Amino acid sequence: MPRVEDLFHTYHLVPGLYSITNNLRFLVENGEANLDMSGRSSKTVPQDEKIDVTFTQDHITLIRHMNTRIYENCVEIMDYKRPYGDCFYYYIDTAHALDEPILMNSEGKVAFPKDTEGRYYQLHTEMLFAIQAFWTYATLPKP
Repeated sequence: MPRVEDLFHTYHLVPGLYSITNNLRFLVENGEANLDMSGRSSKTVPQDEKIDVTFTQDHITLIRHMNTRIYENCVEIMDYKRPYGDCFYYYIDTAHALDEPILMNSEGKVAFPKDTEGRYYQLHTEMLFAIQAFWTYATLPKP
């Protein structure tokens, strides 16, 4: 039986601009939607039925590292607790997936610069749309 991960590793989509149906518009209140489990709501979601999504190489890389799971007989495309690996702090897994350094402070604790954390958070919030673009437009490579 094929697994969701197999689809993400077998099918391909090139970086570019893609138009998708904005299913998240139904979650919008006052121009924003709560799109992550932390309760942060810094992602503005347009209320248009169709939106354009810029799909990047970073999205492709994160999709290929994404954890999926079955929870109460439903397939979760992204495991919200550990989206890209096994760490409790998804910035570490994001850095691993993107092959970027994990910096430590003088006390030996992980300490990403604020701009790196901001970039990782932005990529993570974009993944809802990036996954939908992939799911809609990805194709098997030609033999």
